[in-house]
Amino acid sequence: MDKLQKLLLTLEQKSIDDNERIITFIGSTPQLDRDKEVIPISEWNIDNYKKNPVILWAHNYSALPIGKSLDTWIDGNRLMFKVQFASKDTYEFADTVYKLYKEKYLNAVSVGFNGSWRYDENTKVGTYTNVELYELSAVPVPANPDALVYMRGIEDKTLKDIAKQCDEFCDTKKNNDNKQDDIIKSLQDENKNLTEKILKLENEIKELNKTDNEDKEILELINKYKSVSSHKDNTNDDLKSLINKFKNIKEN
Repeated sequence: MDKLQKLLLTLEQKSIDDNERIITFIGSTPQLDRDKEVIPISEWNIDNYKKNPVILWAHNYSALPIGKSLDTWIDGNRLMFKVQFASKDTYEFADTVYKLYKEKYLNAVSVGFNGSWRYDENTKVGTYTNVELYELSAVPVPANPDALVYMRGIEDKTLKDIAKQCDEFCDTKKNNDNKQDDIIKSLQDENKNLTEKILKLENEIKELNKTDNEDKEILELINKYKSVSSHKDNTNDDLKSLINKFKNIKEN
């Protein structure tokens, strides 16, 4: 028994890669569909489909496929499809369908499958088990309200654009960090030079103070010499003692 299920979602983020013509879809969820039927996510068998992952238009098994699923997987309670549409040169109708999705004239998909079915008289709900996936179709109106384009966002952005912006941000941050390091090093060098200049100035001041003290001591010796030499009773030894002190000061 073939079964169609729906896909339709207002897009919040980009899942359309315009360069590669790829759109990601939610193919099925366990939500009760418009036919009052459900497919538990655990009942899906997608192994055979992965060997021939065709994308059809409106479950038309006799028509050419409009694309292929590059990846099909179960994500929590969702059956997911990463669909690549045929190019315009390959199949013009497939290109038309792709553009209708891209421009939001189409938003939904539907799954074709075969499985066992049982009906619950109490809940009035039919449940499918042992479900084998046959194909995914682009459709205007799906059975499952959750079968939608997954996270389609602003059309002038792509995942590659976002990745490029992230790289540019990282490069800018790295350059800014390098500039900050250069500024810090420059300030450290200036601080070192300033410290050296201050130390040199302090030493010069000390030398000046030392010279002033020596000059005072020399002046005192000269005055003493004058005093000694003016008295006849002073001996030569007194004069020699003053002269030696004077020589010591100069030598130091």
